[in-house]
Amino acid sequence: MRCISPGFYAIVGASAMLGGVTRMTISLVVIVFELTGALSHVLPIMISVMVSKWVGDALGKDGIYAVWIAMRQYPWLPPGEYRDQGQTAAQIMKPVENVVVISDEQGLTLQELGAYLEEYGYHGYPVVRGEMLIGFVVRDKVRAYIEPLVAKETEENALRRCTFSQDVAAANPDMVNLSSLLEEAVLQLRKEVPLQLVVNMFQKMVCKI
Repeated sequence: MRCISPGFYAIVGASAMLGGVTRMTISLVVIVFELTGALSHVLPIMISVMVSKWVGDALGKDGIYAVWIAMRQYPWLPPGEYRDQGQTAAQIMKPVENVVVISDEQGLTLQELGAYLEEYGYHGYPVVRGEMLIGFVVRDKVRAYIEPLVAKETEENALRRCTFSQDVAAANPDMVNLSSLLEEAVLQLRKEVPLQLVVNMFQKMVCKI
């Protein structure tokens, strides 16, 4: 009987390579064990993964995923614990005059709203009435809703005003009612909250900044 199995060494070597590159430990061992189904291979695989991780940590701090995110310059919050130095959310907030929002106070025309979406290609926009935030709208949903209306190529239709308020739409039947597109359950934080709470909130929601 053969006492040396090339496949066994291949599995251990592949586990060590993945552990050193990705810096994964327990999850990698479980994945490899589920793929092989060999209980006798768990201990050697675990040893190879831990040794490769220690060697990788000695040569560099981050794994391939963190390095790739940095190379592509993606906005990303690392999962590490953050401690502020007494800062508050107000110190990192953008002033309201620098934030791209949709003002629902006067009511934009369909043509103006379409041009606004083309000018600012964000995923979504806060909708404000005066100084009060009334909700959030996603750009793709608004565009899909108003494009058929604007495509009729009538000047009167393009100049129709729209609103995201149900009450305003009920009082003015001529206005286009966009309240169904509004997401009113928007998470808000006061400017006095500690900065650590803001960072933890983004980390738990897996949000990009």
